[in-house]
Amino acid sequence: MFDSLDNNFVLDRMFGYDIDVFNNAILSEINFSFGSNIPVSPHPQFMRLSLEFQTFCKVLNPPKRWEQDIYNSVYIYITVDLLDNIQINLREADMEKNPLKVISHKTEFLYQTNITPDYSMPYYCTEFIFEKNYKIKFIHSIGHIQHISNHKEYIQ
Repeated sequence: MFDSLDNNFVLDRMFGYDIDVFNNAILSEINFSFGSNIPVSPHPQFMRLSLEFQTFCKVLNPPKRWEQDIYNSVYIYITVDLLDNIQINLREADMEKNPLKVISHKTEFLYQTNITPDYSMPYYCTEFIFEKNYKIKFIHSIGHIQHISNHKEYIQ
């Protein structure tokens, strides 16, 4: 998934280049939204998926504001835009009682579209497999790390 995040260097800097922060992470929250905040959206097909993960990877380079804190996990809040072909199998999951642990994940580059002669947009397919065969799979273009925190209450 790192390749599909436009600011993935933040994760590399904090955790190290070869660390997979999603391995054994917990999906803390998932939100799905349509359109825009405009009452009559000019782009009704616009969809956004927001994912919050709690990772237990060791932070090699914490931000200065974390230096006084003691923590054993980090929360990563990611948004993914321009979604297509989303498949979510979380029907019986009770995330409050039993958080969903990531068993595997992968992101594959699919294709590049030319929006204008000077601008093209990549599309990726990302899939997260959780315990008990729960799954989230989607095709997307733009992913962004919105926030990283060592305290859940600072997310969003």
